[in-house]
Amino acid sequence: MSMTDLFDESGADTVLEAPEVDMNFMNPARRSVGLIISTVALLMSIFSAGWVYYNKESNVVKMSRAEFLYLICLGSAMCTISIYPLSFDESHGFSTKQLSFCCMLDVWIFIIGYVVLYSGLFAKLSMITKGEETITVTSSQVMKPLYPLFGIVILCLSLWTGFDPWKWERKVIATDKNGIPTESVGRCYCDNYLFFVLPQLIIIAIMNGITLYMAWKTRNIATDNDAGIWVFGSIFVNAELWLFGYPLVLMLVDFNPDAAFFGRVMIKPGISITSTLLIIAPLIVKKSADYALVNQQTGRQRRNSVQLRSSQNTADDTNSTLARLSSKKISDEGQRRPGIDKK
Repeated sequence: MSMTDLFDESGADTVLEAPEVDMNFMNPARRSVGLIISTVALLMSIFSAGWVYYNKESNVVKMSRAEFLYLICLGSAMCTISIYPLSFDESHGFSTKQLSFCCMLDVWIFIIGYVVLYSGLFAKLSMITKGEETITVTSSQVMKPLYPLFGIVILCLSLWTGFDPWKWERKVIATDKNGIPTESVGRCYCDNYLFFVLPQLIIIAIMNGITLYMAWKTRNIATDNDAGIWVFGSIFVNAELWLFGYPLVLMLVDFNPDAAFFGRVMIKPGISITSTLLIIAPLIVKKSADYALVNQQTGRQRRNSVQLRSSQNTADDTNSTLARLSSKKISDEGQRRPGIDKK
């Protein structure tokens, strides 16, 4: 226990024992649970991308456009990866400088990943509105309106990083009667938080609104994969995660790091999981159903072919038997005929 020399009110030297400071480091068990959830979400995105690549020549993937599905998988993976930089604090041996870098890295990965994800969703919906996901619509035609958005996002993030980046700080939330800190929390902080965060939130809100409107507009358009309704469901669930998760993070980040971390897990890996489950999983189910139908038809054809060959073999055997009987009958008549002639 360290000792600190302080002066009391009378001016006499007094030796006071410095209290232990509760640093509110992340609970290892809760942190592990959050990282496990995040890893599962990341593996789902990787598996989905691998499945799309393996089945890129199938009609199911061709109709949904593999390049747009890759964007959805990449964006989902980036949203999940962004949680990892926020899973560290001083208890893991990181310096303040390293933790400050992690704070800003999280913002870059998540915002860009979110824009990539919704670009893929927007592209899918645009194809539906142009007519049954037709392959006559080129990818560049669909993605062209999104290029300025990427430029704005990169510009905003660059200005934020250059002028007032996230910094790791430890905020004192409790002191003793002598004003000595007894409890603190670590957090990412910048002086002009709202000035730089609001443009990002506005961009996200605009993307959510436009894509949700397009999804609602195309939800009843019949396609082979029912893409419109699944995209609408994905965007709706993601919007709910934002509405409930983000206020939770804002309320708890200065008091309970574990709860704030789980709030971020609910938003970031949550968006990834819902996107892969509601966009890629229906394609997997559709492909499996088509494969099972083809196998069923093939099995039926094989059974019919076997039955046909069996019928042909039976007919051949019958004809062969009749031929033998006829030959035998002719032979018997030939043997009897000489006797008749003698008479």
